[in-house]
Amino acid sequence: MGGGVTPSTNPILTLYGYWDNDMLGTAVAGVGDVTGDGWPDAAAGPYAVMGPPPLDGYVFILLGGPTWGTVWTLTANRFLPQCDYPWGFGQTLAGIGDVNGDGIGDLLVGNPIDSQFTTTHGRVYLFFGGSTLDGRGCKDADLSFWGSLASSSRFGQSMAGGE
Repeated sequence: MGGGVTPSTNPILTLYGYWDNDMLGTAVAGVGDVTGDGWPDAAAGPYAVMGPPPLDGYVFILLGGPTWGTVWTLTANRFLPQCDYPWGFGQTLAGIGDVNGDGIGDLLVGNPIDSQFTTTHGRVYLFFGGSTLDGRGCKDADLSFWGSLASSSRFGQSMAGGE
């Protein structure tokens, strides 16, 4: 094997989950430039967050750039309307390009264990990208989509995006 660049053994950034055993990193995606700063971004979410309040799902948005040091957060909050089962918020992620035509990439956040009427039919949240993405929650999604009311359809369990 020839020369080349030797990868660093020192991480650029280390993220830790909010809650014990939430399995941050179950969902990891390159999401394009969802912050509108001209740099591609990445996102990471947990598998599921189980326990008493305030244990809710979340998504970390890692802002691209020369240092990769800034992290924004999207959160679920069970006390807000439209967040029926917030523990799985962020279980799946997809950057889907610019669907609203504003020149900034947009983000899908899945919660396949979201429930309504006691079935886990799942929900997908669409967030239009931009400088106001930081700190938003499931009630602030620009659009959301429920899965089938059939028991345990788990809509949003797998998502893919692209430009």
